[in-house]
Amino acid sequence: MSRKPIRNHVLDALRGIAALLVLATHLQSSITGFYPGGWLASHPVAVATLEHSAIGVDVFFLISGFIVYLAARWVIHAGKGVRLFLLKRFLRIFLPYWPIALALAAAYMLLPGLSSAADPIQVNWIKSLTLIPGGGDYSLSVAWTLSFELFFYLLLGLSLVLRQPIWRWGLILVPSLLAMIRVAAAGSIEFGQATKPFTLLSSPYQWEFLLGCGVAVLAGLPLPWLIALRGHRLCLAGLLLLAGGLLLWPFQATLAYRLLLLFVLALLIPPLPGKLTPLHFVHFPTRGLD
Repeated sequence: MSRKPIRNHVLDALRGIAALLVLATHLQSSITGFYPGGWLASHPVAVATLEHSAIGVDVFFLISGFIVYLAARWVIHAGKGVRLFLLKRFLRIFLPYWPIALALAAAYMLLPGLSSAADPIQVNWIKSLTLIPGGGDYSLSVAWTLSFELFFYLLLGLSLVLRQPIWRWGLILVPSLLAMIRVAAAGSIEFGQATKPFTLLSSPYQWEFLLGCGVAVLAGLPLPWLIALRGHRLCLAGLLLLAGGLLLWPFQATLAYRLLLLFVLALLIPPLPGKLTPLHFVHFPTRGLD
């Protein structure tokens, strides 16, 4: 009899909250487009709160680093092949994505007036099908997040080829170091979609992915202070309140804020005794119908 996987309810809750936040930020653009004079589209607090909901993407990247690292570690211990690991990860993205991307690309080509966006959508077919950043638009506008997911998978897959842990971690750290160099050179930090492969490689989102990997490492260590922190009801309640406030209050989404939020969420994720199944979120399939 197969053993039923043990679910991590904290992780499930974070997934659900992140999905609702992402939904809210897309809802904001829809409300602005269809009801520009409504309260949700005009009140400063409502607008700021809905726009702030984009922080859900950062939460998903934290979870992605956490889960993909554990999946890669399972490959090592189970003696599975890297190609199988990458194949399964890629199929998880492309099988549900391609039908939607192809349908939207065809729709925008046959019906140019489908979008109500100010700038006409110029679908880049190669970009839309491969998720490799470049010029033009994705047929599914929010597919830029999947470009990062795909890169995360590829990075962990390549790290599995290296036999020494120090080299594996060295490879995982490279994008984060490139992001630091890029930020130092530019004098500013830019989040959002990557416009070309190098900006994908050196995006500050790499820090969030790395943090997720670090949380997965800590989850497997019997750290007394962390166990005590999660076991103390008052401390746990304080962390939950702090996390809720950081998630819902429309703070300015600076790097310091993002890292503080993700660090607090990381403290709430307990060890995982069971097998995890990565969850890919689904956005609204159209841009311009907002």
